[in-house]
Amino acid sequence: MPYDLPVKAIDYLLYNYRDLRREVENLGTRTSGLITIPSRGVSHGSLVERLAIDRAEITMVLDAVKRGWDALTPELRKLARRKYRWGWTYKEQVTQSDLSEGVVDKNLKVVRAVVAGYLALVPQGIFSVFWLRIRGT
Repeated sequence: MPYDLPVKAIDYLLYNYRDLRREVENLGTRTSGLITIPSRGVSHGSLVERLAIDRAEITMVLDAVKRGWDALTPELRKLARRKYRWGWTYKEQVTQSDLSEGVVDKNLKVVRAVVAGYLALVPQGIFSVFWLRIRGT
């Protein structure tokens, strides 16, 4: 996984992808929400320029998640959709799909690995700044 990215981080991105994407689309100079862009301490360029750069960098990470999602096979995408968009538990996945818990677990590991592979293509500096912005620091 890129930069020793924990499973929880990939899960966070997959669970919250739509909300994060929506936040980026509505990104302004506000300092509330999932993504915080500090409006003070900008040393280079105007606030508008900094905001545009920040938005582009955040979008790079979210685009990597989207490319990873799109690269999944239809079966893996269905499993991922059930977990990350609909919130199904392992037990619900097993019951509804006739897969064993081991197969569900293995397939979710594949989903995470595919997304992690695309996240690995994002420069580490941009990825690190992304997490700082998500945490609002």
